[in-house]
Amino acid sequence: MRRFPLLVLLVLSLPLFAQGVWGARGATRSFVLGGNVLYAADGRGVSAYDVRAGISRIDVESGDDESFDVALMGATDLVLATNTGVERFAVAGDGTLERLSWIEAPSRVTHIAANARYAAAVSGEILTLLERDGNELKIARRITLNDPITAVAFAGDFLYVSAADQPLRVYLPPSSTPLRLVPGVEALDMAVANDVLWVVSEDDALVGLDISKPSDPRVIASAGQNELRLRGVAAAGSRVFAFEHPHTLHTFDVSNPASPRKMDTRTEPAGALAANASRVFVSGSVYESSALNYDPGYLPRETGKPVRAFDASTLALAAEVTDYAGPVSGVWTDGSVAYVVDPPYLRTLDVSKTNDPVEVSSLLVPNLQDHIRVKNGLAVIYGRAYVNFLDVSLPLRPRYLGTWDAQGFPKSAAAILRTRLLEANQHSGMHVIDISDPNHPVQIGGRKWHYSDVAAGDDAVYAIQHDLLLIVEIAEERDVVDRGEINLQYTQVDTSPPNASQPPLLLVRGDEGLRLYSIAGEERFAPRELEFFAMTGLDRFATGDGSAYIARGGLLHFIDLTQRIALQPTDWRVTSPMQMSVAGAKVVVADRYSVRVYGPDTAPPPPLPAKRRSARK
Repeated sequence: MRRFPLLVLLVLSLPLFAQGVWGARGATRSFVLGGNVLYAADGRGVSAYDVRAGISRIDVESGDDESFDVALMGATDLVLATNTGVERFAVAGDGTLERLSWIEAPSRVTHIAANARYAAAVSGEILTLLERDGNELKIARRITLNDPITAVAFAGDFLYVSAADQPLRVYLPPSSTPLRLVPGVEALDMAVANDVLWVVSEDDALVGLDISKPSDPRVIASAGQNELRLRGVAAAGSRVFAFEHPHTLHTFDVSNPASPRKMDTRTEPAGALAANASRVFVSGSVYESSALNYDPGYLPRETGKPVRAFDASTLALAAEVTDYAGPVSGVWTDGSVAYVVDPPYLRTLDVSKTNDPVEVSSLLVPNLQDHIRVKNGLAVIYGRAYVNFLDVSLPLRPRYLGTWDAQGFPKSAAAILRTRLLEANQHSGMHVIDISDPNHPVQIGGRKWHYSDVAAGDDAVYAIQHDLLLIVEIAEERDVVDRGEINLQYTQVDTSPPNASQPPLLLVRGDEGLRLYSIAGEERFAPRELEFFAMTGLDRFATGDGSAYIARGGLLHFIDLTQRIALQPTDWRVTSPMQMSVAGAKVVVADRYSVRVYGPDTAPPPPLPAKRRSARK
C-alpha cells in the first residue's frame, strides 16, 4: 500500500556518487573551416581537426549541452549553437579551443552564423543578434519573424536571413530593419564564395546571387530546379558542392557563376559540408539500410567516419577519420554488467566500478535494432520492426540466437512474456512470437492496429496507441484478449520493476506529466490510477524496484514511487538520453554520444565458468 507523508515532500538533491563515461563519440552536424583547421559541431560539443595533409583530431571540447551548428567570429573566436544557448570559445594559434562564455537562448539554437563582431543565432522564429563584448557575448537585438528561420549567413558586415515562405532578408546588424527583401529566394543553407551567395533549397535547388554590392543582392544563376532537392551547400574557388538528403552529393563547376554546370553526382552520406580550394569535407548519417524494408530515419546511424575529405577536382577520397559509430541507443544493466546497443555491435561492459566502465566484449548482431530489454536470461533488442533475441544466461558472454521480422515499420517495441516474446509496431500490429526454435521463430498470436511502445509482465501487456493505452491479456501465452483501455495520450510506458513477471506498478509519461497505476494482482488487467504528476518538459525515464529516474532539463531526477511523486534532482547530467536502466542505486544511460554510469560501486560480474579440460586417454 502506498502511504503519503502529511507534509509535501521537499525536493532535495540526492547524495553524490561516482560518475563514469564509456565510448564517447560525436555525430557531425555542421562544419566551419578556419584556415587549416576544420571545426565540427558534433552533438557532444565541438571537435577540431588539422586538415593540412591528412586529417587529425587536435581537440575535443565536450559538454552536457547538445550542439547543432558552429561558426567563426573572425580568426580568434568560435561560437557553438546548443540546445540551451550559445557557447563562445577562444581559438589558439594552433587551432585548439578554450571556453570563454555562454549565453542563454529562448530555446534550442539550430543555426548560427558570425562575422568578426556579431553572431546570429536562430531559435525557431527568433533571431538573436549577439555582439562581442570583451570575453563575453551580449544580446544586441532580438528579431522575431512570423515563420521558422531556415538559414543565416554573413557576407562581410551584412547578414542574410531566410525564413519559410518569406523573401530573403538583408540586414546590417544591429539594425532590426531589413535593407532589402529578395522575393522568391528561400534557403535551407547558404555559402559565400567570390562575391556570390549560393543558396540551396528543396524547391529551387541551387540559386546564385551576386553580392558584390552586399546590400543589394541580385539573382544571377539557377541550376537543378525541379530536378534536385538540395539541403546543404559549400563553395570555394570554382566549385560548389551540394547534397540531397540523405546520401547524394553533387559537384557544380561555377567558373562562370551565371551558368553553374553539374559535373558529378555520387552516393555519399552527407549532412554537413565544408570546402576550400583543394578539398571538400563531408560527413553524414545512415538513414536507410538494405536489410530493412522501410526505415525513414527513425533513428539515424553513424558511419564511424565523422570527417571524410575528397579532392575538390576529382572527388577522389583523400583522407578520413574513424571513430565509434553509434549512436549509443540502448542499455540494460543489473548493476554490475551493462549491455549497450552501439550499432553495429552489442557491447558488454563491466560497470561495477562506476568511474571506470570497461568493455568486456562486443558482438556483431545482424540487423541490430535500437533498444534492449532483459528477462530470465533472455535479451530482446527492438525498435525498427525487427526483434533480435540473445541468450544472456552467462552475463559476460551473450550469444546471438536469431531475429524475427515483423514486416512492419518503425518505430516498434518488444517485451518478454513468460517464455515468449511480444512485438508491436506502427504498421503490422502486435505479435506473440514463439522462439522455442530460435532458427525458426513463429508468430502464434496477434492483434492489429498501430503501436509505439509496450511493457509487459508474464501475461499482461500495456501498449501505447495514438490516443490511448491498451491493456491486453496474453492467455495461454498465445491468445491476445482485450481487457481494457485508458483514453489518454502517452509517449512512454514501463512497469516497476521493469521486465518483472508480476510487477505491482505501471508508470506512463505524456505531454502533461506522469501517471502512476497499481497493477498488482487482478489490477494488472484493470490498472487503478494512484497519482497524476503534472509537469511539462519531461524526457525519457527508467524504472527500478519502486523507483524511477527521469531526464528533465539536462539532469536526471529521482522519483520514489512509494511516496507522493516529486522530482528529486541529482547532479547527474544527460545530453540526449535514448534509453536508461536502473539497478538499485546504479543508473546507466545510453546518452547517444556516450554511455554514462552513475551511482555507487557494485559487486564485480560473476566470472565465466572455467572450460572443462578434455580427458587424456
